[in-house]
Amino acid sequence: MPIVAMLDLELSAFHSRRHLDVRLDGRSIAALDVTEERRAYAIGPFPVSPGDHTMTFRPVEPALIARTRGLADDSRAS
Repeated sequence: MPIVAMLDLELSAFHSRRHLDVRLDGRSIAALDVTEERRAYAIGPFPVSPGDHTMTFRPVEPALIARTRGLADDSRAS
């Protein structure tokens, strides 16, 4: 029998607002609009059955590289 769960997160986006897709076992359970300022986000309630599960956090936009934004002089990633 499934239980009802909630998840509280503290997040902040690097350099500009970002969108985050939160998935449980491959199924989207939340779409977050993450701002540059650190803040709390609440997800749920959502059903969770007994057993092992995988939760993933997938950004919608591609990764930002600090060097391309003029914020660092790190050549490891480009």
